[in-house]
Amino acid sequence: MKLKEVRNRMTPPIFRDRNRRRKVIWEGVYEHYRDVPTDGLGFDENVWIEQTRRMTEMLLESESFSPHVDTVFEDHAILPPTVVSLVGDAREATILDFGGGMGVSYIHLRQCLASTFTTWYHVVECPRVCQVGSVLLTANGNMDENITFHESLPESIPDLDLVYICSALQYVEDYAGLLQSLARLRPKAILLAKTSAGDVPTYVTVQVNMPGLSVPYWILNVDELVDIMASAGYALRYQSVLPREYHQNNFPERYRFRRARNLLFLQK
Repeated sequence: MKLKEVRNRMTPPIFRDRNRRRKVIWEGVYEHYRDVPTDGLGFDENVWIEQTRRMTEMLLESESFSPHVDTVFEDHAILPPTVVSLVGDAREATILDFGGGMGVSYIHLRQCLASTFTTWYHVVECPRVCQVGSVLLTANGNMDENITFHESLPESIPDLDLVYICSALQYVEDYAGLLQSLARLRPKAILLAKTSAGDVPTYVTVQVNMPGLSVPYWILNVDELVDIMASAGYALRYQSVLPREYHQNNFPERYRFRRARNLLFLQK
């Protein structure tokens, strides 16, 4: 199967349609999270649970192929090399994935890393996502012991190497408080992947491109994020932008962040 076909199969129809029509993703500029008009149950909504389940199932099916790095979408491609570089010759890593869905990034790691590499993976998600994810990652009646789903942030995780947040920080009302809580777990590094941040004022908008859902969504000032992490004992060591440029023509110029960023912070 060609790479393009694999990506098309794994991309939910709602997102393929969005890309074709370049429909509006966000609307409005608000100062406070709770000022945003919302619709639906957020990420507990049935349509979101179903789309996430389907995407995870198709990715699990792709594991029948030989491992290929090119099956890792750009959203998650930074994770495997970051993990390897952090642990070096240890060949074992403990990772906390906040907002990690049903384990998509974990599946990517299984495809990319050598069979001799052991990953202990913790996903923090809403209860229904945790429940469905646990079922999906059950093989022959036995849960994959390398992945654990948490409905709330654990108080501690021994020997934590990396905290990973991919395209999830922007949905958290108290994003600064979350980052500080994650930093108190004292991981070696914190990787904010596909983060909606740039040289713009921090503001909250409403995401409107998901059927039946309207949810608050932070667009963050990147310098503010660096300052929050510095106060928690972490320094920015790497950043990059993803290639996709977002359609924000319905926003004034000063509010267009244009491209999502990857930000890697290490303990000072």
